[in-house]
Amino acid sequence: MNGPLAGRDPLHGVIQVVEVPLADPGASTELTELPINYPGDPDNKFDPQEHGLAGFPSLRACHDMTVFVELGLVAAACAEQAQLWRLNPTTMLPDTANPIWVFDDSTDTDGAGGGDSAVDFWHSATFSWDGKVVNFSDESFGDGCPPVTTITESGTPTDSDTGRTHFLDTATGQRQSTFMISRPEPGGYCSTHQGNVIPTKGRYLLAQAWYMGGADIIDFTSVRNPREIAFHDAPPAGAAGSDNWTHYWYERNPKPGSPLRTYGQDGVHNPPTGRGFQAFDSQVGLGRRTGLDHLNPQTQERVLR
Repeated sequence: MNGPLAGRDPLHGVIQVVEVPLADPGASTELTELPINYPGDPDNKFDPQEHGLAGFPSLRACHDMTVFVELGLVAAACAEQAQLWRLNPTTMLPDTANPIWVFDDSTDTDGAGGGDSAVDFWHSATFSWDGKVVNFSDESFGDGCPPVTTITESGTPTDSDTGRTHFLDTATGQRQSTFMISRPEPGGYCSTHQGNVIPTKGRYLLAQAWYMGGADIIDFTSVRNPREIAFHDAPPAGAAGSDNWTHYWYERNPKPGSPLRTYGQDGVHNPPTGRGFQAFDSQVGLGRRTGLDHLNPQTQERVLR
């Protein structure tokens, strides 16, 4: 079909809610569509041209949202903005029209190679196990490791550090810190990408993927000073080495003292050299952790008290 449907926002402008009957997933239907906007954004759209992506249309959309059921919150990575929504306890639909808060940072004040960074494309979101911190990932459209993007949102082309993972306070929407791996990847690309939180009493741990930077575990218990405590990064540098698209934790019944089990998927830029599905064991000084008998990475449940 050419062009937008009659009456539909040409920038997309919605999220779609699908109802899936568990006894018959093939009978799934769209329940409703909810509006998306960028409050406070001058043009109310994400323009890829301003991020070095020529030939791509502007959009207004969200990607890899996470619902925290018991807290009634939804964290949404909406391209131009990070947003937090309330979940209606009766309909179980998010109030997308009235975000609790929005956050963005498209300006790198000291340019590439400095201590500051900008956001290229808000890509995914996940909460800490208690919901007090929300992690938003910036998937960089740039090149290199750390990646650099020429961003022109301000009107002046600025080489900007991008591709970081960002930790925000759920209550206020204030950014507490950012994180980028410190390992060199000559000729490689190492933007943050898909991951999830490991429910561990007394600690905040995040499994994260970094494309050619491999996969790692980030300890953000000190939310203003996140640090990498385990990683996998196969040689050589570049697409023939690690090229991790995702890195997720999942354990059904972890035994005391057993290694932490996580899973990755490798082989994005050069599939013939990709390692495919991976299983990792990490010894990271864990205390008691909780297993699950099911997991949907984008639906979080309060499994620790």
